[in-house]
Amino acid sequence: EDQLLSFQKKIQTFLYDEIQKETNVDRLCDLLEMRGHLAQQNDIFNPVESLKAAFEYYQKIAALLDKAHYYSLARLYNQMRAMIKMLIQFGINDGLIEMVDEFMNEIQGYAEKTGLRHKAAHDLIERGILHLENLDVKNYIKALELFHRAKELWRLEYTKEGYILSLLNIAQVYNSLGMSYASKYYALAAFWSTWQFSDSSLYKRLPQALGLIVF
Repeated sequence: EDQLLSFQKKIQTFLYDEIQKETNVDRLCDLLEMRGHLAQQNDIFNPVESLKAAFEYYQKIAALLDKAHYYSLARLYNQMRAMIKMLIQFGINDGLIEMVDEFMNEIQGYAEKTGLRHKAAHDLIERGILHLENLDVKNYIKALELFHRAKELWRLEYTKEGYILSLLNIAQVYNSLGMSYASKYYALAAFWSTWQFSDSSLYKRLPQALGLIVF
């Protein structure tokens, strides 16, 4: 155990020294990501504090993304994606959920530029569905916010089915909140969009939209 702690300390010292002297932005992003991962493993018996410590490094990456050329956000994005799902599913520390969510919002623009737009929208839908499973107004409102954000990301021709699904999800949440006019508005938008796209593969969504409009 002493050897393990000694080795960990050496890695921390190495990363600290490298971060202080590094001038290449892409390498600096990689070093900060590694330092964040290490901080996350510091105290496995206190995961919340370890995650908060890790975010001190991850948040520094967001500020460098405009200047980075080759740094891949995919690893960190996937990690955040898995983390926030776990936090929502197990109801762990609301403050931490907000921290991860805020960070993902920060890097979203960069994620879109690097081809992660569709993935980001899909993740927003999955997170919204997890919030809906908690069956309370606070989580419904959070789900609604996530579905609206997904809708904006999916407002593209090649993601038209995702766009329609977002509209239907929004309509269903409003319906659960007892806001029938808002629910019918988004259901009608889903119905109209499906019809206007003139794509037979999307017509299966028409009964879902119609059901929300009528009932």
